[in-house]
Amino acid sequence: MNRFLGIGLGLFMALFPLIASANDSMFPPAPAAKPFIDIDGKGFLIDGKRTFIVSGSMHYARVPRALWADRLLRMKRAGFNTVQSYLFWNVHEPEKGVWNFEGRADLNAFLKMVKQMGMYATCRVGPYYCAEWDSGGYPVWLRFVPGLRVREPNAPFEKEVGTFFDKILPIVARNQINHGGPVILVQLENEHPLGWGTDMPNSYFRFLYNKAIQDGIQVPFFFSGLHHSSDPAGDRPWSSAGRTSPWYCTEFWPGWYNLYGALPPDRDRYFTRGTWKIIAYGGNGYNYYMLHGGSNFGYTNNDEDAASYDYAAAIGQAGDLRPIYYHFKRAAWFARSFASVLEDSDNTTENYAQCVGNPTIHATARTAPAGTLLFLDNPSNTVQTTALSLDGKEVAANLKVEPGEIRPIVLHYTLLPHIILELGLARIYAICQQANITTIVVNGPIGDGADEPLIFRTSGAHVRLIVGEQAMKVSGDTLTLIPRYPEVGAAEYAFQVGKQIVRVLAVNEQAADRTWFVEANGRHYVIVGPRYVGEVFLKHGHLFVNAERPADVAPDALDAASCVYGPYLLPNRLTPLAVSSSSLNFQKAPKLSGWQASLADQEAATGYPAKGWLQSRDPVEMGADGYNGAYAWYRTTLEVPKAGVYTLHFSDGGDWLDVFVNGHKAAESRIVPRNDHQVARDITLTLPAGRVTLAVLTAHYGRPKLFSYLGALDTVDVKGLKGPVTLMAGAFRGTPIEQWYWQPTDAHSAVPESLMGEGWQEAKVGEDLFHGRRGYAWVVTSLPNLPGAHHLLHFENVDDNGTVFLNGKLLFRHEGWGSPFDVNLDAAWNKQGTNLLAVRVQNTDGPGGIMGPVTLRVLQNDEVWPVEHWAMHGGVGEGRLSRAHWQTWPATQATHVPTFYRTTFITTPPQGLGPHPILRFSTRGLSRGFVWLNGHNLGRYPEKVPIDGYYLPECWLKPGVNELIVFDEEGNAPVEAHLWIEKTASRTVYQLETSGKLSFEASKALSAERSPLNERAK
Repeated sequence: MNRFLGIGLGLFMALFPLIASANDSMFPPAPAAKPFIDIDGKGFLIDGKRTFIVSGSMHYARVPRALWADRLLRMKRAGFNTVQSYLFWNVHEPEKGVWNFEGRADLNAFLKMVKQMGMYATCRVGPYYCAEWDSGGYPVWLRFVPGLRVREPNAPFEKEVGTFFDKILPIVARNQINHGGPVILVQLENEHPLGWGTDMPNSYFRFLYNKAIQDGIQVPFFFSGLHHSSDPAGDRPWSSAGRTSPWYCTEFWPGWYNLYGALPPDRDRYFTRGTWKIIAYGGNGYNYYMLHGGSNFGYTNNDEDAASYDYAAAIGQAGDLRPIYYHFKRAAWFARSFASVLEDSDNTTENYAQCVGNPTIHATARTAPAGTLLFLDNPSNTVQTTALSLDGKEVAANLKVEPGEIRPIVLHYTLLPHIILELGLARIYAICQQANITTIVVNGPIGDGADEPLIFRTSGAHVRLIVGEQAMKVSGDTLTLIPRYPEVGAAEYAFQVGKQIVRVLAVNEQAADRTWFVEANGRHYVIVGPRYVGEVFLKHGHLFVNAERPADVAPDALDAASCVYGPYLLPNRLTPLAVSSSSLNFQKAPKLSGWQASLADQEAATGYPAKGWLQSRDPVEMGADGYNGAYAWYRTTLEVPKAGVYTLHFSDGGDWLDVFVNGHKAAESRIVPRNDHQVARDITLTLPAGRVTLAVLTAHYGRPKLFSYLGALDTVDVKGLKGPVTLMAGAFRGTPIEQWYWQPTDAHSAVPESLMGEGWQEAKVGEDLFHGRRGYAWVVTSLPNLPGAHHLLHFENVDDNGTVFLNGKLLFRHEGWGSPFDVNLDAAWNKQGTNLLAVRVQNTDGPGGIMGPVTLRVLQNDEVWPVEHWAMHGGVGEGRLSRAHWQTWPATQATHVPTFYRTTFITTPPQGLGPHPILRFSTRGLSRGFVWLNGHNLGRYPEKVPIDGYYLPECWLKPGVNELIVFDEEGNAPVEAHLWIEKTASRTVYQLETSGKLSFEASKALSAERSPLNERAK
């Protein structure tokens, strides 16, 4: 099954019954905050003004601090006025009582930057987050608090949450909008299965509520989230009547964590359409999760991802802009431009039930005192045209609606006190107020928009046509404008009523994507031409614009015609300043120098001084010593009675074990994620007689995010070794089990006692027994009666859940597809007769059955000795890298033990103008591990998304020599590792300057109709 659709749809279907009926209300603001942020059933009011919230998720901990401003500006340029972020607990309190608010963890600095950007912020404070983040955001040390149970009424948990909130919430409180900051909303908890919105089903919720109030939260807040979905608006509009809170979505998923790069066009269209559904159906705001995903630096990934958290987001991991960015940009600016309607409206769809002539087109409408927005919805995959009638009169004969498009029509909209936009058939992109000029940007196909006019009604003053008179017709108090969409740039039209000027800029579809709304020195400008506009500033009367385009794209005619429209009517050409003409050669990435190596197995050596290690009789889990990374060493000594083959049995071990005997690697386990159940391990070794030093390096590949989990932490998600270890003489012998039979069943049927009777069908390993259907099946076999002291059954993959019975006795229940597990058969094994194995398989979605090999393993010998007196220490020496002993190492030679490799490369980081290459480090040929760039831990490899290697953040590169350190768990040769330039993410940054000084004098403004730049509008 398609993994994106399977996981995304599976999660959505699991959540849907909860979300569809969830409370979606907010607690109102405190009186002190009410003048600054207020809510009602129709929308948001910020500083007393109706405001549509266009938000995107960006987690500050997933983005280098030096890149925060760049990513936030990219959001702002696309019309986003709000950023939403998690405040991960394990980032801010990685060790109990040790607080981290430095670098990427400086929440206060992040919120201050959001404010400087002129944006708002939503803070999701936890204590649980999900987010494909290590442990869902819980600190590792929380596992070891006695009696603690998460997300329930539980005194130990509430005590620790209270301490965290007392530290984090005052920072949020000081940055609330009523204190001059950007924070307008706060979310407590996340996707709690018992309560959303304003639900408080138990004392734990009441505790969080009271704590938020005590710690100074005064803006509106809510529990768990609101309307999480890949299509939050559903299929029909709603009324605002009876609501007390705005309709808002905190997680609109336009991508997924296992994706990288631009979405395919059909998914792009699906999410663009989903956005317009929110706008058309009555939504008052939305947040894309994610708008910019970033990276999982350090040891922060969960078990579903590695270093990249690209999420196929509109703004890529490296800051590149995907096609959907421009589609989101159009919706954002439209929604914000018509906030006076969308934030104060109700559903008036019934009033327009007969307005369209094409039955494929559905009409919906929102009406407010400020006007009406009529939306023509084409749910089909083909272009549709329709006649449009209003008040019994046909106003358009052939309006075109693109496949999947929801096209807005503006009716009776109060643009200015004496100017009503009576009918807007043209596609309105945005409205921008520029001093006494109100600029409307419209977009359409190249040519004359004769069927799509803008009709204004004026009052109180004479109408004066200023620019583009031939396209405008005045009849009484009505002005009709038929815009023309030029091949390049914008056509400008303007008229004046009293002291107010209305300007219309008409751009074609391509130019619409390349239209930007910016501010400099308190004045607003519209820029048409560049593919992206970054920083803008005024200097000596000239406007300077930092722009960029993809590195593999040459300037085109639209670039050459770039213009800026300010609070005056005379447009100004933007001309590029001379910069380096060197182009980017994608084949010439920096070369890596020779490799050095430092073996990382010294903890396994006989006689290694384990001073300061945590001592215990049986092994204790990773993290018990306060370490919160991905590795732990375990050591002990044992007396072996005689040389020979032995089996080392670990009662619980996750996710990977690397076993050393007397300092030499002896064996390693398979990788089996240890999530919600024990993972027993049997490792076969050849041991010498006498005293033996045994060392085990364990690794985990991300702690699960514990989605919807309530309860004790110490019983789930154990990493490293835990519990008794025994040594058994001899080795297990494996026999594949391949002959199976099956029949449908239910959740409560009796366990089969034989294969006699009707209904049994032959089943093969790997065969899909369900074909997408949900339900249950018995899958049964008769095991061969192999003699031996111990019998173990290994399952590679039961999809989705399996309950295992032997001879009618329940032995094991496993949940989750794709995860191997073992079942000890000794408690029910019949030594003299038949052993009937029955597995009740439950399928919840997609394919199901015994989807991977099954092996019966038998141990002949019954001699068993306990292995006790262990020492444990977290880490693989990451903290001593500066003191590591490096030796020159041939790149073609593997070490076959855990190893740190070191190399360097020379580069000039992109700064300012010119080529901006995006470097990636490919770990091709290596096994698993982590990479450090100039001391920064880039996260885990290999990647789990379709991209080759690590993104190297530009801000962490240095001019000249740069250092890469690689920890490879198996010591594979680094011969194939290399740097490469990611073509699709690289760009060219250049600067534009207005051709002349900007003038704000009215006399010059009114002479604009004689400017050559406006001749094409006439």
